[in-house]
Amino acid sequence: MATVPQQVPLSNTNRRAQREWVLKIKETSNMLYRSAAQAQRNFDQYLTAMEYVGALYKDYGELLSAAQNSFLNVQPDVEGVDDVKNICSRLHISIHRWEHSEELYAVRNQLHQQTQMLKARSDHSSRVLQECVQRDELIKMHTEKSALLATNLRKQSSEVDKLQKECDKLHRKIAKRSEVAQKNLDSMAVKSMAAILSLTSQFFKVMHKNGAFIADRFSPDRAGVGEHDLDTASDGPVTGTLRRLHSVRSEMSSVAPSAVYGQNYNTFHPSEADTRVSDGARNSGIPLRYETNVPPAMSA
Repeated sequence: MATVPQQVPLSNTNRRAQREWVLKIKETSNMLYRSAAQAQRNFDQYLTAMEYVGALYKDYGELLSAAQNSFLNVQPDVEGVDDVKNICSRLHISIHRWEHSEELYAVRNQLHQQTQMLKARSDHSSRVLQECVQRDELIKMHTEKSALLATNLRKQSSEVDKLQKECDKLHRKIAKRSEVAQKNLDSMAVKSMAAILSLTSQFFKVMHKNGAFIADRFSPDRAGVGEHDLDTASDGPVTGTLRRLHSVRSEMSSVAPSAVYGQNYNTFHPSEADTRVSDGARNSGIPLRYETNVPPAMSA
């Protein structure tokens, strides 16, 4: 019959290393959560901006159509008013369809899922860190009681039995807390790695599927995504635009190349996440109807 191996007590150095490692895990997962939340807010801001642009195109087309009224006496003096009005109408329809497309919301839903998953991992790491802190506090109390016990033993104090019972009780608590903390540490290490790999793989799948930009060094095959996971026509790196907008100028052949959409200045990098900044998104020059709030700081 196989015997269960006994756990080797950790030294002060090992316990300190465990706490530092868990603290780094907590800080990193918290930063990932904040970055994912910032990316989701930036994406929502981008959708709001595109909706605003589409509404302006519609209003612009309606204003141009008013030139046909005889009392304005504008239509005969302006060339191509009908063409511009038709272009504005097509732009409004195209932006509205793209804004509510399944491809666009697939990326947004993936960002939302990643935010929730990373928040759960951050909360878990906080609980594990708290377990380590409680374990170290019990060890500190045990050390103090043991020192007091040794002093009283030398003085033949009447409190020897009481202190011995307290030390034994603390010793049992330490053993139990150490077992729970070690179990949580092992679980966190495995689950965190699995969660990151799963999130990375899913995110690359969705971004590659919908044609969103990813740098060459983050090609899908490095995230565990194979050809069987992709339904695009090519297996090369992502080109940088959504499939629905891959040929923007061909869809807008009658519009100048400097048309407003297709120009996305709302770039974001996780290193830019800062709890002291109330608006991490870069201003694209389009008035947006939203407010940004940095998520509250995670409790230690």
